Amino acid sequence: MIFLKKLKMKIMDPPNPDEIVLKIGKKSIILVVGFLLAIILAVGILTYVVQPGTFERGFHSDGREYIVYGSFVNLPYSSIRLSPWRWITAPFEVLFMDGFGIIHGLIAFILIAGGALNIVIKSDGMKALMTVLVKKFKRAKYSLIWATTLFFMLFAAFFGIFEEGIMLLPMMLILAKFMGWKKDVGLMICLLALGVGFMMDLTNPFTIGLASEIAGVSVMEGIWFRIIGFLILWVATSCFIVWYAKRKGKGEIAGGGGLASKLGLIHPVHNDTSRTTLFVLTKENKRKSRIFGVFFLSLLIVMIVAGAVPFFSGFLIEIIAGAFLIGAFTAGMLVIKSLKKVGRYFLQGVIAMSPAVFIIMMAQAITYIAHRGQIIDPLIFNLSNGLSDVSPYTAAITVFGIVMLTNFFIPSGSAKVMLLMPLLIAINLPLTYQVIILAFIFGDAFKNVIFPANPPLLIALGIANMPYGTWFKKTILFQLAITTFLIGFLMLAVAIGY
Repeated sequence: MIFLKKLKMKIMDPPNPDEIVLKIGKKSIILVVGFLLAIILAVGILTYVVQPGTFERGFHSDGREYIVYGSFVNLPYSSIRLSPWRWITAPFEVLFMDGFGIIHGLIAFILIAGGALNIVIKSDGMKALMTVLVKKFKRAKYSLIWATTLFFMLFAAFFGIFEEGIMLLPMMLILAKFMGWKKDVGLMICLLALGVGFMMDLTNPFTIGLASEIAGVSVMEGIWFRIIGFLILWVATSCFIVWYAKRKGKGEIAGGGGLASKLGLIHPVHNDTSRTTLFVLTKENKRKSRIFGVFFLSLLIVMIVAGAVPFFSGFLIEIIAGAFLIGAFTAGMLVIKSLKKVGRYFLQGVIAMSPAVFIIMMAQAITYIAHRGQIIDPLIFNLSNGLSDVSPYTAAITVFGIVMLTNFFIPSGSAKVMLLMPLLIAINLPLTYQVIILAFIFGDAFKNVIFPANPPLLIALGIANMPYGTWFKKTILFQLAITTFLIGFLMLAVAIGY
């Protein structure tokens, strides 16, 4: 223990109250762990209450699994369900279980991206970039909200980027501070925009792309309808964030002695003490802004290429993690010119993001416990039973509800597509394939910014040091309004025979 404390003292810099810091708040960690533990216990109890059952599985030529319609059978209470004491060890067991391999890539990505971002922060690259942005948008800062909201929504809708986009959250939190807003605004610009973008997928290969392939239709078929929905959601989301920034999101103004002043970005005009010159760019700051601007631009290009090319889509997280690592070390060396310092800053970022690892493990444990207790298939069977005999409107809403509830046990969108879409197609629903796909993506995306067991949401709230309850109160009315719109949009799709 003494050795570990000494090692941490060597790696971590002394605390500085005026410095930008990348970390997950302790209070947020405690609340999240407690909440996930309660869900784990609840799901564990369900495995002793719900009658287990299973569908037969088939496999496509590329190895993807699907449910065989009409094959559901009840099973005796499973001997392979986890005993209560293993509910506590389940977060660790998922690291070694077949079918949970994605957790390793996600953990590696979170740690690498955290280390890379800390290099940008500690080398004052983030400060330099924010200086440039604030200088350009100081007279039109609300236009910046519209632009950044569109940026994150497009990334989600076109490329299915959510977890990867969350790692840009520290940049948005700092930007919000510099623009004179509270951290809530930066959180909404990134997290809320990503979540809403997912609600109206355009070409996301992991959900609508895969679902269209299973249904035997083109992902471009009917895209005009989704584009209309996307534009409406963009306007609604941007208006909400701008309204919040004006009414409730005013923080330290980045020209009135707040954070920007402490960081040396504001310099008083000596011959006139009544005013200040905002955001003076020194020669060194300009150089840093160019270097790290190229870094983030290169990262953006990698994300676009990796998300757009089908060959790379299966390795998206690994590719972006590698781009973070190589780019941040290269830019850091150009600015700091010390491999020892760059390495230390990277380790600091890894340590700062390490609580996210346990959050991911606990969230995956929920799925693992439900899977071992064989209670997921009975849920799907009971919800979908009799759907072929209902009206199209009822069927569309029921598909939306089935997918939304399944989020508790299968957080991965692509995993839900592979399991549920073949079943929904085989049921012979009174719906067009496009409406089934639309109902599916609406139900799947609902989890991203509201479900308390969604790891990226919890990590984002931890980075912003915002309790889930606070986030819920600040956004629930907007999210209910968006959900009402989605249901209405879905009903319109049924009415026009989309």
